[in-house]
Amino acid sequence: MKKLTDMFGSIAKPIKYGVFASAFSLVSVLCAESANQINLKIFDQSVSGDKYQLSFGDRLLVGQRLEPGQYLKSKNGEYYLHLDDQGNLLFKDRKQERLIFENSDQATVSSLVLDETGNLILRSNTGNILWQTSSPNFQSEHLKVWDEGVVSLGSEQTKNWSIKLNSEIETEFDGGIMVPERNRLELIIFKGGTSKRERDWNDQGNRLWSKNLKSTKGVPKSERAAYKKIWRGSNSINDVKRVIHNDKIHLVVTGNGGDALAMYDFNSKRNIFWTRTSSTSPHDVEYIPLKNGYLVVANARGSKSYLELYDIRKNNRGRISGSVIKHAGVHSVHWDAEQKVLWAWGSSNENALKAYRVVFSDGTPKLKRLKKTFPVDIPGFKVGTGHGGSPMIANGRRYLILAGYSGILRFDTRSHEWKVIEWAKDNKTFKNPKGLSFNPYTQEIIVAKSNNAIYSTKNNVGTRELKNAEIYKARWWYHNYFSYE
Repeated sequence: MKKLTDMFGSIAKPIKYGVFASAFSLVSVLCAESANQINLKIFDQSVSGDKYQLSFGDRLLVGQRLEPGQYLKSKNGEYYLHLDDQGNLLFKDRKQERLIFENSDQATVSSLVLDETGNLILRSNTGNILWQTSSPNFQSEHLKVWDEGVVSLGSEQTKNWSIKLNSEIETEFDGGIMVPERNRLELIIFKGGTSKRERDWNDQGNRLWSKNLKSTKGVPKSERAAYKKIWRGSNSINDVKRVIHNDKIHLVVTGNGGDALAMYDFNSKRNIFWTRTSSTSPHDVEYIPLKNGYLVVANARGSKSYLELYDIRKNNRGRISGSVIKHAGVHSVHWDAEQKVLWAWGSSNENALKAYRVVFSDGTPKLKRLKKTFPVDIPGFKVGTGHGGSPMIANGRRYLILAGYSGILRFDTRSHEWKVIEWAKDNKTFKNPKGLSFNPYTQEIIVAKSNNAIYSTKNNVGTRELKNAEIYKARWWYHNYFSYE
């Protein structure tokens, strides 16, 4: 039998079994020697009278595992990630709990493991995967329970995957594809599968969720006639994004048929903000999660291309005074939660990509361009008028993928290095694409070209099609950890 002093120094006497008082109120310690290792089990009876087993404090490192009955606990003692004796994975505090995985099939659970690729996996005793985060490309250092009521995969600086106890950031439709369909004036989530049957979006069985933009649900009665006028024309919807506002999923939508800008609560489908943009041809929108929340719009119209900010508390009031800033050909905007900057993508190799900070003067937000430039210096690649873009977290790095005339680019937001990931000269499908979206779990990039089809960068995946449709952009339906940690 090894001595506890071998592990803890002189603070403990060598014992085989004992009971002592601690911050856990009553703690039992059992030490046993097996294969030259000490198995230390600490039982905490301070939470609702249950007997939990603490293994690794507030975090699980790569290669470590939780077994049934064990849990992680935040440093402030308020939050727990608990793999209970029945194999259910729970995130909880002393008043409430959130079910991450329910062992409804009553499988015999073996352990929750953070493997060497950064994937968090719950396995049965036969080795079958019961649940996983499907995040091996994230290369996370640990799984941690934070004092803020968040459990996450990542590092001290970055949260690659996370769940907040008092937040609603997942949906039953995750893994689908959100399509802003112009001819129908609808937002539609379709299945994101790759089989021939799942790629046929004319099959009603592949349609998961929809929202008709002409619906005035949530719009004040006195504003409904004006609201309906912003959704018109054949190019009425350009883009839609999934964002987090007040800890809930919302949709932000823009279109240049009626110079439309709107925001909707996803679950209720209610409109919470709408306006006609001050500049014309709004092609993209992003939510800025600062203070009460703001929307930034990319208006692309030749020499009259601007970025401008809107206050979501004020319907149909136009942009915030003094917030407009010129950016040639701007078509795509993305909030970077790590660096707290806005990336904007426009035209020309020298000045297409720019970064902005949001600064406040007397409580009013404005955009301030960073001095650093990010020229696309790849020989033979022409940006032209850049269109769509998408965040990409892969291999522990944070990128943007951006559409250009000559194909699809990847930009490292930390090192500022450029790389071509698809050349149009090798595949004409990728010439001057309109919309891009990256799937963080399968690494598939979908491409929209303002027709009735969605294309894939994976050679073994055919097109996804919808009859009588025009799809300018489309996006994978997942939480965006790049913009909203």
